[in-house]
Amino acid sequence: MLAIVLAKTPDGWKILVNRRGDGTPDYQGYWNIPCGYVDFGETCEEAASREIFEECGVKIDPYAFRLFAVESDPMKSNNQNITIRYITYMPSEFVSTALSTSNSEYHEVDDIRWVNLNDINDYEWAFNHKSILTDVIVPETRNM
Repeated sequence: MLAIVLAKTPDGWKILVNRRGDGTPDYQGYWNIPCGYVDFGETCEEAASREIFEECGVKIDPYAFRLFAVESDPMKSNNQNITIRYITYMPSEFVSTALSTSNSEYHEVDDIRWVNLNDINDYEWAFNHKSILTDVIVPETRNM
């Protein structure tokens, strides 16, 4: 499950991302869109909300997320995962919400920030997240 959080600000669209810590099994030091597994008894929307809270310290109502896409080709995902992608659009003031790693697993997240979509090439991305941003998210925001 992938949880995309976007906000349109006066200086452009921003996405909430985090840098993977040394407690993660792979891609340590790389940036990613918050993501994770769905827990037993949890809806995908609840998982999106929980992952954002755990990885970024921000609470978002699960009902704010909408299904964006499903990547069913396991060869295009890490560890042959099939990825359910959710997205939410937040008001520009949301960008000033305090971010925190205090709810994440030990050394899971090194840094959290709002990245301007115009600056995504300045970051090293885990998994296939750069292609999701450049091929899917940036074109979507151009129409808004």
